[in-house]
Amino acid sequence: MSDNPQSDGPGLTLLGKLISILLIGGLFFGAYVLLSKGAPQTSGEENPPAPPKPATPEDPQPRQDLPPGQTVTVGIAYGTEKKLWMQWALEEFGKTDAGRRVKIELIPM
Repeated sequence: MSDNPQSDGPGLTLLGKLISILLIGGLFFGAYVLLSKGAPQTSGEENPPAPPKPATPEDPQPRQDLPPGQTVTVGIAYGTEKKLWMQWALEEFGKTDAGRRVKIELIPM
């Protein structure tokens, strides 16, 4: 048995320590850049369009921005193992009032 407690296994080399420090520093720098970004700059518009008003308990009906008879198309990518469930869910959604105004295209991945 050895008297040296550091001989139990391989240790980090100087290069390994340098790479670890650079990796951790890069992660902190990336987090700083992401968190320091302020609100996106507007393109000089005086009054940008207001975001849609969310439904509240006092106003349970969502906004209806589409003219009657017009639909919206939405593409949904899904894993092929969920194909049967996605088709069933799409059929059930199509039976609702909201589902009649939304056309969903299923995209297998």
